Amino acid sequence: LLEHVRDRAAADAVASRRGHVIAVLAARGGIGVSTVAANLAASLHARSHKETILAEFTPGRGSLGLDMGTPNPAALSKLLTSRPEQITPERVSSALVSHSTGVKLLLASENLREVALLGQTQQFEALFECLAEMARLIVLDLGSALSPWAEKILPLCRDWIVVTEASHNTITHARHLLDELTDLGIDPKAITVVLNHRTQVDSQLPWNMAQQELGHPIATTLSPAPELMAAASGRRLPAVAADPDNVTSQ
Repeated sequence: LLEHVRDRAAADAVASRRGHVIAVLAARGGIGVSTVAANLAASLHARSHKETILAEFTPGRGSLGLDMGTPNPAALSKLLTSRPEQITPERVSSALVSHSTGVKLLLASENLREVALLGQTQQFEALFECLAEMARLIVLDLGSALSPWAEKILPLCRDWIVVTEASHNTITHARHLLDELTDLGIDPKAITVVLNHRTQVDSQLPWNMAQQELGHPIATTLSPAPELMAAASGRRLPAVAADPDNVTSQ
């Protein structure tokens, strides 16, 4: 019994050192995971004034470097090609890029050959542990790949945001993703679903029909905002920083 209590106390002590890790993911690519993650991180930092890290866990599929004005990033690939024991908080800290929003970035390369690094399970786990102890708020852009390491990392997060769009096929994929997350022991009530309308398309499902088909509450719907996104891209800023008063930003 004493050993059990000591183990629980040790586990609680480790957990207390962890920041609040938020996973942002989708069942398929190209529906706005990186955009939601970047705007969420910028908003959290602006409102909380706490140290915030935005990390792309998408080797070979990075987009935030270009979006945030840091082209050809190599930080993630260098860490993932190291031995797990070489991934230390000091080394991870030196790999972070400071952005004008106050958010610190860990960026993935857009070099397609680096997609193979998704198989570096031990490195991803070591990187997650370092990030979780380096800031109060950590937003993970997990893209659309539910890799073996993601299955180990996801249950350790505090919040889960699933991005989807209002089409029958995407809703079907999102429903399967929600089932996968539930199978990992994640409480469905703790999963936030965001319906992202990237463009105005008449064939998209209305919110209530999308929610019914998904079988899960949809927390919010993002309306198309092409002018806002274009202005934000030109200034290398998340939309919430480029125009905080915009309806979509709010």
